[in-house]
Amino acid sequence: MSVFKLSPAVCQKLTSTVTNYWWGSSLDNHKMHWLKWEKLTRSKMDGGMGFRDFALFNQAMLGKQGWRFISRPDSLCSKVRKGKYYPHSDFLSATKKRQSSATWKAILHGRDVLARWLIKRVGPGDINIWEDNWIPGVRSLKPLVRMPRTTVERVRDLFIPGTRVWNEVVVSNAFMALEVTEVL
Repeated sequence: MSVFKLSPAVCQKLTSTVTNYWWGSSLDNHKMHWLKWEKLTRSKMDGGMGFRDFALFNQAMLGKQGWRFISRPDSLCSKVRKGKYYPHSDFLSATKKRQSSATWKAILHGRDVLARWLIKRVGPGDINIWEDNWIPGVRSLKPLVRMPRTTVERVRDLFIPGTRVWNEVVVSNAFMALEVTEVL
């Protein structure tokens, strides 16, 4: 599951096998299904049983491979993939080429879920306030609403010039109260 994208048919077969085991069904004997499968696949904290949705789990495992390319760029696997598939860019902006291997296509499938939850670390870098993920306490990871008369575009503009201290007046004018608290 961490190397190839499983087909929907394979995921359905795995799900069917688990449900048959869980509910004890057989060809001639069908038992009562007390809960929907969707409820059983919710996390235990959300009132479910914590069963895996195999398609999502497959995508998460493929995303883990992509995370390794980002977090370990000096590994042999990362260097080989970079040289073949994205020699002049980074992993997050790599494209699917016509002659790509099935493994590379699968890893790009996992990258979709990885990119959705990646967050940029605030520092001297060039972070776009309105498009990049950078606020960890906000569900969307970026501001939801752009306040009127806001002119700031980059996170570096929210600091007092020459320091690494937030300019609280600028931050307060740029965001809603909840977002101001999370940024500061």
